[in-house]
Amino acid sequence: MGAVFFLLFGSRFGGGGMTRLEDLKAARDVMWESVGDCPVDKRAPLMNQWRALEATIAELEARAQKIGDPIDEISARRVARGGATARAGRAAIS
Repeated sequence: MGAVFFLLFGSRFGGGGMTRLEDLKAARDVMWESVGDCPVDKRAPLMNQWRALEATIAELEARAQKIGDPIDEISARRVARGGATARAGRAAIS
């Protein structure tokens, strides 16, 4: 998809510090605007590509949300099990 993206949009997107996710969102917006401008018989394939792009964006966003700080994960586990170190302001050793 990267080669197709470059051929369609060239340097209009990408570079300038944009992430892949930002690039895909920008392409999605351009595709959405293009749906209304294209002939009716060309809309179905364009909508299929738009749906695929939307699915890719959703997958990348879901992955980004799953990635957390390991310290936060350890802290959440301690709180869940009720560990002494999970309680703020209390020492683990009494």
